[in-house]
Amino acid sequence: MPKNYRDTQTDRTHRSKVVGSSINSDYIDSLIEILAGDYDYEIAYIPNGYESRPDLISNVYYGNSDLGWLIMYANGITDPFEELYLNRKLKIPKI
Repeated sequence: MPKNYRDTQTDRTHRSKVVGSSINSDYIDSLIEILAGDYDYEIAYIPNGYESRPDLISNVYYGNSDLGWLIMYANGITDPFEELYLNRKLKIPKI
């Protein structure tokens, strides 16, 4: 597993600016492929202070705050401010 998401990025041009992107990287594609099929996960509940913060939840389970998107993807969450609320049940993918 890469140390952080920057290890998965390549430079791309967007609106005439060079930006880092993980889209179509081997690592990210493999994670999405795992999530598309059956995968192991554990159940967690959002505690007080972690509402709307996928980065903090990711840091607890993966030791890395860059994988909050993975938790959101696995749970069908598109808006962390509305959907990551106190005591919500989450699936945390095992990677």
